[in-house]
Amino acid sequence: MKTKIDSQKYKEIVGFVIDIFDRIDIDTPSNFQEIAEYIYWDVYYTADWDNWHDGDVAIGFRRWIENRAT
Repeated sequence: MKTKIDSQKYKEIVGFVIDIFDRIDIDTPSNFQEIAEYIYWDVYYTADWDNWHDGDVAIGFRRWIENRAT
């Protein structure tokens, strides 16, 4: 069940996603919004919402990739 996006946490997650793209040296893709929202909800549902970290964002990004590969 999705709820309203917490704008502060969304901004933090977006920052980590941008860091991932910088580290792997790729431009921001045209579907960035889709990727960021997928990762936001992945972190929301699978991580400790009060104690999440950049590793949770990296796992969410991996899950996004895996989900597209199937």
